[in-house]
Amino acid sequence: MKKKTSIKHLIVALVLFLGIGSVCWWYLQGANDVFMTRKTIGGSHIGALCLAISPDGVLVVAAGSSRCVTAWDLTSGRIRFEFMAHEDLINGVCFSPDGKHFGTASDDGTVKVWDTSTCREIVCLKHDSRVLALVFSSDGRFLFSGTSGEQISQWDWAREQVTNVVTSNANVQVLAISPDGTLIASGMRDGSIRTWQAGRLVGSGVLVGTMSSVETLSFSPDSRMLAIGDSSNNVMIWNLESGNMIGSLTMNCIVASLRFSSDGRFLFVGCRHTLTVLETETFDEVQVTRFRQLGNLGSLGFLRDMRIAPDGGVVMIFAFGPIQVWHLKQ
Repeated sequence: MKKKTSIKHLIVALVLFLGIGSVCWWYLQGANDVFMTRKTIGGSHIGALCLAISPDGVLVVAAGSSRCVTAWDLTSGRIRFEFMAHEDLINGVCFSPDGKHFGTASDDGTVKVWDTSTCREIVCLKHDSRVLALVFSSDGRFLFSGTSGEQISQWDWAREQVTNVVTSNANVQVLAISPDGTLIASGMRDGSIRTWQAGRLVGSGVLVGTMSSVETLSFSPDSRMLAIGDSSNNVMIWNLESGNMIGSLTMNCIVASLRFSSDGRFLFVGCRHTLTVLETETFDEVQVTRFRQLGNLGSLGFLRDMRIAPDGGVVMIFAFGPIQVWHLKQ
């Protein structure tokens, strides 16, 4: 695989949850002209599993096994709110397109919608099994939830009504909505991947799946490609128009999160201890950032989730520790 030594004018903002009581450091493979600034935000946040960024890029919200939701102001670094949201761990969090609400999905079998400004619970949508994934529709009217009961449900959440339900062959591990709002992609524990028309939750296509659990899905900014990462360390990109796979790669560990850059030129591949930047068209490796952790918590600080901020920054969380914001510039 061809390796390049720099990404000109690319600024990557990393929000890292790093192990408590440990010393953390990093190094870059294949790049020497990197400038770094590092900013610590807040204290410890135990057991982070997921995050979301508000559409205006002001707030980053994290949740996980603590059952709490915590939000920080990315500019000031101050906690904006923190509260106990569920009775069991939280698997997913997402903002509505207008940023006025955010939703949380939990192992307690509920989806809750909250008012962003007041943190008031607006609705509680009860399911028959653990809720593993959650996304808002592009107009904010509907919520799509995926469960361990092998179902995807479409909710008119303000009315607390289910409008559509489809059954899958396995746990629905992850959901993603295309930027143009027309497609929902679902990734299952048995490795199958499907796309659905977002308006009516009607099956749109079936992609050749993997042999392992689907861990992450990401649409390209133009909604034409879908990136898939699984628990067997594989990364694939599919052209949704042709139905063909256009690239694949095996990483050195489980692929926790995938995200396209804002302009679609790069694919950020987040594994447990590395961030790899790939060129979307060629799958050439541009840069690898490797995170090392020293101390009494060993490898507990592995990567959990990653998002792209409105300004193009890559926002990542690890499983434990205080938030740090890193800017890498080459």
